[in-house]
Amino acid sequence: MAVNKVSVINHALRRVGEDPINSIDEQSLPAQIMKDVYDDCLDAELREWPYPFSVTTQELSTVSAETPPDYTYVFQLPADYLRMVSIMPTSNTSTLYWRWDPLYPEKNYTYAQMWKIREGKIYINVDELTIEYVKLEVDPVKWDSLFRDMFIWRLADEVAMPLTQRVDVADRCAQRYMMALQKARGIAGTETRETTDVSRNYIKARQ
Repeated sequence: MAVNKVSVINHALRRVGEDPINSIDEQSLPAQIMKDVYDDCLDAELREWPYPFSVTTQELSTVSAETPPDYTYVFQLPADYLRMVSIMPTSNTSTLYWRWDPLYPEKNYTYAQMWKIREGKIYINVDELTIEYVKLEVDPVKWDSLFRDMFIWRLADEVAMPLTQRVDVADRCAQRYMMALQKARGIAGTETRETTDVSRNYIKARQ
């Protein structure tokens, strides 16, 4: 079976005991409800966790027409940007920001920089910039299989009450969603290893 937006939706509908749809634009109640929640749910799930399949790297272009008073340079973020993973000067491998910074405040970087994101742009005092970021990956074919299963349960959880009016079905979907979420994030966490100079004793003390 082809994997696409409609097939993902139909998997979720079957999990709540509903018949499949033929198109997201049809006038049936399941299609209308799914159309309301699908994009927001996908956006939220991808923004909340940096799944390897949705992480990419891109060199940014400056916005020369803008001269903010608080920063020297402005860069345009990609249209599919959802969340920052790391920030690096394009010409070297120094790290300006790493997604685990709040956990390791004593971690020293070669170029410590303040930066801010607003209105789809990043403001910073560096003249060239490459970012690693979470993108909005809308193609279900490119999703990890565990993420896809989790997202199907997320959709089922969202539509269970509006479509079935059954608390038991909604509760079951919510439980299965949380189980699938833990599994998807757990496996995703084993597929990357960040370089860090933080001591093992410090990490152990934080646990």
